[in-house]
This record gives sequence, C-alpha cells and structure tokens, in this order.
Amino acid sequence: MESLHLDAAELQATADSDLRKVVVATAVHQQTAVPRRWTATHLEMKSAMNVCQQIKRLKTGKLYLPQEAKQWLSTIAP
Repeated sequence: MESLHLDAAELQATADSDLRKVVVATAVHQQTAVPRRWTATHLEMKSAMNVCQQIKRLKTGKLYLPQEAKQWLSTIAP
C-alpha cells in the first residue's frame, strides 16, 4: 500500500471507487481466493458488489488506468 500512497486513514477517506483501491482489489483477486467481502472490508470499498463492479469496470476499459499501473498489474498476473 505504501507504493500507492495509501495508509489506513486514507483508505477510509478515499472514495469506494478510488482507482488505487480498484487496482489493489484486482491484483488481490487475480492472485488469491479471498472473498470479495474481505476485499470490501479491508480496502474500505463499501460492499462485495461494489468490488465486483469496480473490477469489471477496470477490466472492460471503463476506467482509465495509467501506464504505470498497467505495468504493475501485468507483473502480478499475466
């Protein structure tokens, strides 16, 4: 979370759809089997449904993802 400049206070203060949260949620779900509810709770993303929606928006190109973030995600999972 340090590399994304997010600490516990910022997780609570940022929007549920903050791009940094969405990128982390995507990475978590590409690499683990944790439930969406866990991600929603730990990343302060409101609900499991919101996590699903945000990940889908990212994967379908409806969210703009900077090149740096794309490269980071590609190193996590092909």
